[in-house]
Amino acid sequence: KEEITNTDANKEIIDQNKKQDDLREQFNTFIIENAISMGNNICADCNTPEPRWASINIGIFVCIECSGIHRSLGVHISQVRSLDLDRWNSETIEFMKSTGNKRANEIWEWQIPQGFTKPNPNDSRQTKEDWIKKKYAEKLFANPEIISKENAQLKSDPKKKVNPNKEGYLTKCGFNVKSWKRRWFVLRATQKYIELLYYRNKGVSKFNFKSIFKSIFKSIFRIQLLLV
Repeated sequence: KEEITNTDANKEIIDQNKKQDDLREQFNTFIIENAISMGNNICADCNTPEPRWASINIGIFVCIECSGIHRSLGVHISQVRSLDLDRWNSETIEFMKSTGNKRANEIWEWQIPQGFTKPNPNDSRQTKEDWIKKKYAEKLFANPEIISKENAQLKSDPKKKVNPNKEGYLTKCGFNVKSWKRRWFVLRATQKYIELLYYRNKGVSKFNFKSIFKSIFKSIFRIQLLLV
């Protein structure tokens, strides 16, 4: 019975990996075919060619240096993902397809006051950081009508609020009982710390992070993280 359970778990992981690989391949094809028309062939913030990172809640593609600056803003402002390293769900991909750098910058670079200049690829990190903070955190260049509408929608519809947590099912092997079982994991980030929790099912039978760290050193995790 245990061998059957392990085989089923392995098959599920393989199927999910194939689905994710297919999604990523289709998305990369879309990016290549529409890069110039959507402005995704250059970084949205400094014009560096061929960006391979993205802010999935803003809908833009950025270079690796600007992605680090976006990450420092906090997930309440920008959620960063790699086009090559991270897994993408279908909802996020559809949002990125419907937005892109050109459309996003029509909002976030709506009106640039005199004295401000968009960075170029050779500018210093500090120059880029100043620009990105003013652009997204302070919303200094943004179209106020569109930004105010988005804020109003967030207040009226809590489901549209950005979830800073990563949540999803992981298939893990127990330490005492050597069998693969699905568990619901939550990686919760705050300003002071990162908390890792898991449950027998979504929201049921909570385990604390100490037991997870113990398992990391004594057993192998097969991870299939589905962002929600």
